[in-house]
Amino acid sequence: MSQFRYSLVAVFAAFLVGCTSINPSNELFEQLSKNIDESVLIEFKSSNVDSNGYPLKLIEFGGIDTNSELGKKITAFLNNETYVDDSSFSTIYLKVNLHFYLNDRLNDSMEIRQLSEDIYDYYWKLRRERYQLENDRIAKKNYQSIGIGDTVELVLPVSSNFGRRSTFYTKGYPYSMNYNFVGDSLWLKGELLSKGFEELTNGELDSNSLTFLFELIEVGDTSVEFMYGKCRIGEEFELNLQSYGRLIN
Repeated sequence: MSQFRYSLVAVFAAFLVGCTSINPSNELFEQLSKNIDESVLIEFKSSNVDSNGYPLKLIEFGGIDTNSELGKKITAFLNNETYVDDSSFSTIYLKVNLHFYLNDRLNDSMEIRQLSEDIYDYYWKLRRERYQLENDRIAKKNYQSIGIGDTVELVLPVSSNFGRRSTFYTKGYPYSMNYNFVGDSLWLKGELLSKGFEELTNGELDSNSLTFLFELIEVGDTSVEFMYGKCRIGEEFELNLQSYGRLIN
């Protein structure tokens, strides 16, 4: 047999081995599907997945130990496939892949990726809208419940950059009512000197325009800076209520 024919046979044999070997992704999703109630799996498989992602809510992976064999396979799959350091997207991506696997379409990688991104964008749009409404409600409640001359306490998140610690607003951020994610914050006490506002065309208060002007009475850490300089007792401090996003006591 010539060298060329030997090479051809070797290539063909390698091709056959590749075709008959188990796809690691198939193995993963087969194992995943065994951890889901059969009736739920049937409903999930037959449901149409679009940008609102409805049927994804049927599937929960919360009970899987990340240190188990299955958990490690999931981690390896996501690390190799998604290229996104975001647990929300990873969960969506995993569920969309499972749906495509159940419907024998796991090879449609571009469609899986695009659908996962569409669902992720849709979820975040809804979340931003919910937090916008909640921030508006809190801003108006603060504006109406606190009077000039009242003394109140505030907590502002603090970021650190090159040794400089400064306050910032969490406006537009989904955790605007919870500073636990920040890890650093500044406590203030101030007396309300004045209120600022604008009205919409329908006569309602424009929540984006609601502001309080305080005189600082106490400052938890005078080394922390506002956007315009250090926090000093006796100075005035303007607070945008919609951006603050927390109930003031």
